[in-house]
Amino acid sequence: MVETICIKNSYAATTDTDPVVSTKTAAKDAKYYVLSENGKYLAALRIEPFENGVLLEGLETRPGFRRCGFAKQLVGRMLSEVDCPVYSHVMKDNFPSLKTHYSCGFEKYSDTANMINGSTNRDCF
Repeated sequence: MVETICIKNSYAATTDTDPVVSTKTAAKDAKYYVLSENGKYLAALRIEPFENGVLLEGLETRPGFRRCGFAKQLVGRMLSEVDCPVYSHVMKDNFPSLKTHYSCGFEKYSDTANMINGSTNRDCF
């Protein structure tokens, strides 16, 4: 059974025996979405407050489970739960991630990315 959980103001769901998943401390008001099956992580993402909405960060799918629609399913769940603009920074040469973002309805907003720390990154959209 595939299930989605949302973890608020906590740590990402991880296990010490799974080197693919790393533990990250959540920023204030950050939310993690984890898609899992039989207790194994398939895809995960994090959102946190950004400008007038939220920033989608860390969208990842476990190797071996890519190109199965799990990231799109997870992004769809997150989009159905937020009621504000959603931004995401994607490296310009990360074509699989760009394809996923476009298939989820994201549009190119700028030729550079305004990062959460206030800096600008010209390698990202």
